[in-house]
Amino acid sequence: MNQQFPEITVASALEQQCGGTHYRNMAIQPIEFIHANGIPFAEGSVIKYVSRWRAKNGIADLEKARHFIDLLIELERKKLGATAPVASKPAGWHACGNVGMEASE
Repeated sequence: MNQQFPEITVASALEQQCGGTHYRNMAIQPIEFIHANGIPFAEGSVIKYVSRWRAKNGIADLEKARHFIDLLIELERKKLGATAPVASKPAGWHACGNVGMEASE
């Protein structure tokens, strides 16, 4: 409650959502799970996209999740100095499909 103006109530950030209700309609929002478990950015992004794909952008969100998984694999291989072979991808394959990776997502 606002002490200076008690008649003004401020909604919780978890109750507000820009661009739909695809998170608010969940029993637990991805950000709550990610934060409570101290999950890093890339892994949290996978959770975010996988949890909302049916309610928001369909397969495009699954492609975004796959992109973050590919990033994690690449970064972990680099960090570990791993020389394991990288799985080949079909000709024309792109991690994001036909979807742009806008900064606001």
